[in-house]
Amino acid sequence: MSNEDKDNPHSDPMPLIMDEEASEEKIKELEERFSNLARVIREDAKQLSEYLIAEEKAINDVCSFLRRILSELGLSIVIPEKALPNMEKSRKIILNSECLLITIFDDGTVESRSLSNCPPETILAVLWALLPRLKDEVNAYLRRVSMRFNLLEALKEELKDIQRPFIHEEEESGGFREEKVKEVFIP
Repeated sequence: MSNEDKDNPHSDPMPLIMDEEASEEKIKELEERFSNLARVIREDAKQLSEYLIAEEKAINDVCSFLRRILSELGLSIVIPEKALPNMEKSRKIILNSECLLITIFDDGTVESRSLSNCPPETILAVLWALLPRLKDEVNAYLRRVSMRFNLLEALKEELKDIQRPFIHEEEESGGFREEKVKEVFIP
């Protein structure tokens, strides 16, 4: 008997209920043990059900957010085969901008499926492989947007200065018109 068997009170062979020597006390004890085991299993199954529902929602949310990000960046990322060891005989694995996991196998066949339909372990492995590249892409996108913004701000200030003489002229002519209107309508 191993140490695990000694530590587990339920590793004893089940006493025979039909044994002539089985007393009412033994039968009650056996019923209580079964009842306790069933209760623990039921509670764990309920908790498992809640986790599975929450996990499915989290997967859908993660994939939806990722789809928006990849789509906005116009990004498809090659996932290293070693990141997904369960994808046997694959030549190339790509996560495209629509969050489809595309697998090109050694024999040339192609399989495409939504990342959200993959097992959770695969999703986590893809995310683990994707995040460093995504960080670089978001950073590069930030630099491009920042550069555009700074250029637009500089151009805005220059155009603001250029248009000042035109505003002054409009104000003068507008003031002139205002005076004429006052003279006509106000006696």
